[in-house]
Amino acid sequence: MYINTLPLVSIIIITYNSQSYIRRAIVSVLRQTYKNLEIIVIDAGSIDNTANIVLEFSNVRFYILKESSMGEARNYGSSLANGIYISFLDSDDFYCKQKIELQVHYLLNNPLIDIVFSNFYFYKNTNPHLRAVSNCSNNFSNYFINGYNYNLNTMLIKKYILNDIVKFGEGDKGRYGEDWRFQIECCIKRIPMALIKLPLVYNENRVGSHTSWNIQSKMKEMAYFDIIKYINNNYFNHIPNKLKSKIIFKFKLKLYISCIVSRDIKRIKILLINNNTHKIFITLIIFLLNFIPIKIIKYLWLCKQKYKYNWNDNKNNSIEFYDLFCQSDQDKLIS
Repeated sequence: MYINTLPLVSIIIITYNSQSYIRRAIVSVLRQTYKNLEIIVIDAGSIDNTANIVLEFSNVRFYILKESSMGEARNYGSSLANGIYISFLDSDDFYCKQKIELQVHYLLNNPLIDIVFSNFYFYKNTNPHLRAVSNCSNNFSNYFINGYNYNLNTMLIKKYILNDIVKFGEGDKGRYGEDWRFQIECCIKRIPMALIKLPLVYNENRVGSHTSWNIQSKMKEMAYFDIIKYINNNYFNHIPNKLKSKIIFKFKLKLYISCIVSRDIKRIKILLINNNTHKIFITLIIFLLNFIPIKIIKYLWLCKQKYKYNWNDNKNNSIEFYDLFCQSDQDKLIS
């Protein structure tokens, strides 16, 4: 099949001060086995060398949207895209080489599906040991309503969805938990989704990343108020009221624990004053948690994530991974 008979896919990379990572992200797109691509980079106003690195690539479209949230950057990139399909990429992550080919093939062979996700690989930048991560569920409504979401870098979506049906939140709602919020709203809008159970993205967890501990209390607070709104949507009428209450309580508990971990005591006091439900129970938990070292709470929190995902050591893609990993301009972690 010739390239010009295949649908164009727009890859939207969002970036901010990513001089150590942006080259690797772009190279991973250029190395895709699927070739009918356009690359759009949306920069939030980097003050490092990010722009110069991007401009080295003549086939990349580069735009600056100063002080933009991630949601705003993705919406802007989508408005500029010419592709039938859109895939997003954070500048500190990168694609497996068959990512786009396999997902386009899936959508072409399943025309009723509008969004397809995949599993992904995970590693820490302080220890580049590759692990395969498998999402435990393809029951989308149950997955989202319990506060989980798929890694947004794994998503391939038909552009018309972003044009006409669902957009990313902007401002704080585009900065904190925008991936979960976007996916649950797609679910509420009854957009057909599917999951390819192959890892097709490399996801880096690094110190200072957006998902670091210091922003967790803000994210969990917004998620708590959002879940109250979402769970009362007609789409979730099939959920018994008792289970709805349990889900809301779980979001509330996550909020308080995240405040403890980040030492956001001021936010806890405000929440307790404004909410009497489970107040005694929550106060007791907070009291007990204050006697547990933060490192232990973080460890238990991360252990719980193993119930959200299946984690497996993986060496199948180690050559591709280390090759792309070393495209980073950071100090080489591998000799």
